[in-house]
Amino acid sequence: MRLDFISILYGLIAFLSAFLLFFIEPAVNKLLLPSFGGSNHVWTTSMLFFQSILLIGYFYSFMLGKINLNKQKIVHIGLILGVFYLTFFSTYFPLTGVLRPSDISTNESFILQVFEMVRYLLIGVGIPFFLLSTTSVFLQNLYKFKKRDFYWIYGVSNFGSFAAILAYPFLIEPFVTLNSQINIWGVLLVFFVLLMLFLLGIEFKNKNEDFMHQSFEFEQDGVKKEEGHQKFKWVAISFLSSLMLLSTTSVLTLEIAPFPLLWLFPLALYLISFAFAFRKESLIYLTAFTKILYVTAAFYFLIIGINIVVKTVVIGLLLLSSLMVLHIKLFEKRPRDNSQVGAFYLYISFGSFLGSLFASVVAPLLFRGLWEFPIAIVVIYLYMLYILRDENSWLRKAFANHRRFAILLLYPIAAVFLILPYRIKRDVFSGLLFVKRNFYGVTRVEKRVINKNLHAIAVVHGATLHGIQIEDQNYKKNAIYYYTDTSGIGLASKYHSKRLKGKPLRIGVLGLGAGSIARFCQNGDFLKFYEINPVMEYVSNKYFSFIKDCEAGNSKVEIKMGDGRKSLEEELVLGEENFDILVLDAFNDDAIPMHLLTSEAFTIYKKHLGSNGIIVAHISNRHLDLSPALKKVAEFIDFKFVYLESKVETGIEGLPHIPHTSGSWVLLTKDEDFISSAEIKKAQGRKVIKDSSLFTDNFSNILSVIKL
Repeated sequence: MRLDFISILYGLIAFLSAFLLFFIEPAVNKLLLPSFGGSNHVWTTSMLFFQSILLIGYFYSFMLGKINLNKQKIVHIGLILGVFYLTFFSTYFPLTGVLRPSDISTNESFILQVFEMVRYLLIGVGIPFFLLSTTSVFLQNLYKFKKRDFYWIYGVSNFGSFAAILAYPFLIEPFVTLNSQINIWGVLLVFFVLLMLFLLGIEFKNKNEDFMHQSFEFEQDGVKKEEGHQKFKWVAISFLSSLMLLSTTSVLTLEIAPFPLLWLFPLALYLISFAFAFRKESLIYLTAFTKILYVTAAFYFLIIGINIVVKTVVIGLLLLSSLMVLHIKLFEKRPRDNSQVGAFYLYISFGSFLGSLFASVVAPLLFRGLWEFPIAIVVIYLYMLYILRDENSWLRKAFANHRRFAILLLYPIAAVFLILPYRIKRDVFSGLLFVKRNFYGVTRVEKRVINKNLHAIAVVHGATLHGIQIEDQNYKKNAIYYYTDTSGIGLASKYHSKRLKGKPLRIGVLGLGAGSIARFCQNGDFLKFYEINPVMEYVSNKYFSFIKDCEAGNSKVEIKMGDGRKSLEEELVLGEENFDILVLDAFNDDAIPMHLLTSEAFTIYKKHLGSNGIIVAHISNRHLDLSPALKKVAEFIDFKFVYLESKVETGIEGLPHIPHTSGSWVLLTKDEDFISSAEIKKAQGRKVIKDSSLFTDNFSNILSVIKL
């Protein structure tokens, strides 16, 4: 590529458009969370929406390529000016008003909420996102008439996406409010529009193009057999790479190491692999990445149950090598005929959309577990075997030795025999009682051995334990793991001022799990659980007796499905509920719902409390320390703050080996007598020294609460 002013301008515009695309995606998601709930389907739906708009943008570029070059420029200028007007001079902007609807009910069905979300996304960002999605292919359509290589523009575009993905959580989100983010994005969008108009003005003045007036149509009639086969390969390869990206993300974040921001890791590899693969120099690395792919794929099936860090590294190498092989092959199969460039990117986008659709919607309906990941590995492997049919293929040359070739053929059979016994042992002999996958992840109910005399039932969501109960009838009501008598909820329910006077309590709980908190109810109490995952309601009633035992003691238990914050907000409008204790039991998972931590959320919680009410937050978490953020929000709502560490207890009398896990709890209240009581002072943990900014719907910084 010859670096001159016009090439630099092309590269700058391609970089900026991709940066803006991936800048707005996480910002818009954060805007939607308080209205639609902090569940996984918000992210899933928005990803499908953005990929759909991207596909439409590529289709526009493909159709634009059918007309005269000068006419293309005129049409695109019209599009730019139209988008500019609709974005900045109509009701489509500012986004903060459009994308913070207040009339969404959590009682609506999933499908209705998805349609509502898509509607707000379409109104809020659909039009400018469409313009940005057309840029990379449009620029390549223009640049190719300079008789130079133009695929580098796609690589630069992916570098722009990569830069935005890394910049957002580390440089933008920690320091800039959501309103300011949208304003900055708007300013950059104006700059992008000016650059595009400037470039098109230069291109109009350029009269020396040999093919300036040539149209570059995609030939649809009389397509040769091998051409149709090639297009199928474009779709298939991009489908596999998209499926590999999303399935790896699910495995890493839901099962192996659900660490905050870990979703950035596979997405960054995906974008950077595109950027490096779409260069002529990438072909020399194809053999090396193929060998890495085979080694890591084989190793993956052998590392079940070993160190999480090792497994994460292996899966990362497997993802990178598979993406590099697929994307290098995609680049190798790029059309030699420049007239097919628009079609090439259209088919890539279509394949990526299908991969996203399969991983996000189809797979949760088809599979009980995260089976799309091993399926993707096997399909990629079979694709490699397909290539091996050709004796002149690069892959056959990489594995020229017949013995190696035989080993490759035996690999899938060996992998099945290696993994099958483990799956049978885990699903049949290890006591798996129930497994269900939905849009909120994979929920498992399993038997666990406490000691040689006792067994327990546990519910696990992803990699996080959400409740456990001893099977023996004599010990079903006894504490186990987090929910002991010295825990935050144990102390609050025992020493609340109303309880000390012998009066029943009204307790609200955000997060159901196994219903463990119901073990603290006493005669006449009212408990109301708020739960967004319908599987948890079924599990808590089918496999655990905490709720039944509570109701048997003349107490009332109610379960309300939907996002907890939205439900509480709706009840305030209706004048319903008035709790003595409000328990926030949704933070011990590693993918925490940030919208439940904001000042706006705690303002809602405060309004729901009666006199001497107590907010109890369970914050036991492997990777996050939420105590500084809760201390700051306590100051905001003018509540006293107490950090508790529940002690590890010795167990039940005569059975000293029952496990108890020390937990982290925070109590917020205005009740001075409760805070100063001897029992609470005795349970207080370390002093919270670390400072934190106030989390709001407009600003939050996940990096500030990560444990280092």
